[in-house]
Amino acid sequence: MKKKLIVLITLFLILVVWLAPATLINKFLPTNKNIAVSGLHGTIWSGSIGQLNANGWNFKALDYTLDVLPLFVGNMGGSVLINKGDIEGNLEFSITGEQSLLIEEASIETEARLFESFLPIPGIGLNGNVSTVDFSIQIENKRPILLSGITNWSDATVDITNNLFELGQFQIDWQTNPNTGLITGKVVKTTNALALKGNVTLDQTGLLEFKGSISSKTQNAIYNAFLLFADGKVSKERLPIKFKKKL
Repeated sequence: MKKKLIVLITLFLILVVWLAPATLINKFLPTNKNIAVSGLHGTIWSGSIGQLNANGWNFKALDYTLDVLPLFVGNMGGSVLINKGDIEGNLEFSITGEQSLLIEEASIETEARLFESFLPIPGIGLNGNVSTVDFSIQIENKRPILLSGITNWSDATVDITNNLFELGQFQIDWQTNPNTGLITGKVVKTTNALALKGNVTLDQTGLLEFKGSISSKTQNAIYNAFLLFADGKVSKERLPIKFKKKL
């Protein structure tokens, strides 16, 4: 009789946990972050989120599935499908504590305008679509410590003093050196008006640097903007450029 009672109690507890409402997710969100969640439906393990705001980014109509084991140690992990918002697509994620975020196998699409704040030249508008393939990023203490995968910028245009310039397409192949932690993004040969070549590097201090070159036959307005970052004289119809930015 006691064994049957223990089994029944165990099954009841498992059922209670398994059917725990999605609203419990709020208990696991970092308390010192600018994160707001609304419209939670389903269970804590599988459900939907009407809207998620995180550090100024807006996501809508998310479907999620959470892993069981991380929750028992106060962490969170699972998969998310984002149907609307600043970013659309699907990804795997894990959150460890309040300072560590890992996103894997991300296949997402967003608008280039959201990256204007990373530009070394203020006042320039970006247009077009940015997408990723097999993309992974790990963030520790607000800084990326791992990047891998492909980033594409298609139908790229820039707005300089209310003049639109069509640039074409850009692609970056990201890799992280496991020994040094140095993140490198190689500009893959694509069709674009700059004929851009070079590499992006991001070190563990958060210093982002690009070093490469553009064609000296680039349209004057764009070419003159890049002259601010000239890293030498024109050679073989190419202008060497370099710029740095602290993230």
